[in-house]
Amino acid sequence: MVRLMASAHDLGHGWNIALEDSPQAYSLHAVAYGKCCYWVRHEKIVMEKGDVLFVPRDVPFYAKSIPTVAHEKYRVEFTAEPEEGWLPVLNEAGPVVFKPRNMDLLLRLMKKLHAQWTDRPDYYQVKCLSLLLDLLAEFNRDYDAFRRPDVKSAQTAQMKKYVQEHYREKVTKEELGRFIGKSPAYAATIFKETTGQTIGEYVHALRIEASKYLLRHSELTIGDIADHLGYCDQSYFQRTFKRITGEKPSLYMNEREKKR
Repeated sequence: MVRLMASAHDLGHGWNIALEDSPQAYSLHAVAYGKCCYWVRHEKIVMEKGDVLFVPRDVPFYAKSIPTVAHEKYRVEFTAEPEEGWLPVLNEAGPVVFKPRNMDLLLRLMKKLHAQWTDRPDYYQVKCLSLLLDLLAEFNRDYDAFRRPDVKSAQTAQMKKYVQEHYREKVTKEELGRFIGKSPAYAATIFKETTGQTIGEYVHALRIEASKYLLRHSELTIGDIADHLGYCDQSYFQRTFKRITGEKPSLYMNEREKKR
C-alpha cells in the first residue's frame, strides 16, 4: 500500500528542511533550477538542476538553500510497504542521487501531483495516488537504466568492434542499431554517451589513424590513401586530417622521404 504524505514546491532563497533523525516516510526530491544542499547521514550532497535524490525511510537528513543562489525544486513524501521485485529502489539502504534521462517527465508528474495536493479538487486523493504511482514507476525505470551501465558498455564495445572492422566503408547508426538489436536512435545515443564521440567522429578517428601509417610507410599517394580509407574526395580527406591532427597529410608523407 502506497500513501502520499506530503508534496512541496520549494522556490527561491531562505528555504530549509529541518533535521529528522528517523523519518518514517520515503522522500523524492527533484531540482528544476539552480542549486541547493542536502546532508544525508552527515554526508553533504550538492543538488543541481536535473538531479533527483531519493531518501529511504529511517535515513536522517536535512537540507537548505545556498545563500544568494536561487533554486526551484519539487519533493514528495510517501509511505509504502515494499514487495519483492515491485519497486527495487525502495529496498535501497542509503540515498540515491543521479540525473535521470526523463527528468522533464518526472517534473511534469510532480508538478501535477503538487497542484492536486494543494488545490484539493474532488477526488484529489485518488488522482494524487495515481500520479504518485506513475511518478515512482518512471523514476524506477530511470534508476534501473542508471544502475546498468555495464549493459551499455557491452553494447558499445560490440559497436566499436563492428566499426573497427568496417571503418573504410560507410557506417551508419541504422547498421549499428541492427547489429546490437536496437533502434538507430538508441545506438547513436549510447555510443555518444559511452565514448564521448559520435559514430561519425569515431569512424573518422580510425581512418585518420590508419592514414598516418600509410602516409609514413607506404608508396601510396594522398589521393590513393583517401580513396583506400573511404574518402572519395581527396580535399575532404585533407580537411578532415587537418581538423583532427592539426597538421597537413603532406607533413607525414615527408617522413617517408627522410627514411630513404
